[in-house]
Amino acid sequence: MKTTKFLASLLMIIACFLLETTSAFASHELPTNISENTTTIDINNNTFAISRTETQEFETFFDSLAEKLTDVQVSEYDNVIEKHFTSNVNTMYEKVLNFIKDNSTNNSNTYLNVSEEFVEEYKKTYNLGNNTLLIVTPTYFIIDVLTDVSDKNINRETASKSGTTKQTGYGLLGNKLFDLSVTCTFYYDGSSAWYKSGFDYYYTRGILSLWQVSNWRGWKESNGTSYNAYCAGNFHFGLEYDGIGLVIQDVYCKNIITCSKSGTLISSYE
Repeated sequence: MKTTKFLASLLMIIACFLLETTSAFASHELPTNISENTTTIDINNNTFAISRTETQEFETFFDSLAEKLTDVQVSEYDNVIEKHFTSNVNTMYEKVLNFIKDNSTNNSNTYLNVSEEFVEEYKKTYNLGNNTLLIVTPTYFIIDVLTDVSDKNINRETASKSGTTKQTGYGLLGNKLFDLSVTCTFYYDGSSAWYKSGFDYYYTRGILSLWQVSNWRGWKESNGTSYNAYCAGNFHFGLEYDGIGLVIQDVYCKNIITCSKSGTLISSYE
């Protein structure tokens, strides 16, 4: 059964939904406003076994998606992803959804607690070219695009460079969750890099994703001879899955753009 058949409807997460921690994996405690009638499901290497065949099928699914994304413009990514999820089975994501169903209690919400170690073990990064990366995890995936890169000479010793890094997160159903973006213009002179102007950051919500964000902030600072600009926040999203109530997951995302002393821009995330 294809994953899209599991989607019954999306529900609004309570507007006051906030987390106390600054990391999605810093605590196993539930967010303070989730009712006591909530089942916590831990997904880690002890509770969730993945066979070699399932791992290979998971990789094949995203190998194929990466190949398709390489051949189209960034503006077409959402359409390509939607069609790929409709026409193909994502073994890992379906197994996670079935695991949620099998371990949930009737008439209760579910809080999905995914260990960082589990995410890191199955994470894979694809280079799509044109400063674009596809980062895959067992419960969500991210597309990272570095754009608007430009150079300008200030004098013989100093130049400036501008850049924007944008990350788009997608959920278990291939649904768009959010965009994160940070922009900055840097000076560099071969010995160090520093801030010039234009620092800006934002997030937007996916059309089919109803969620809340907390601890949202942006900042900039030197990092040795390089200079970094950041944006970060805790993103909490939920969906009603197969009649078992609201399934809630949260992910801490930090988007980083770095300018080296030689003017090389690098996009990264946590």
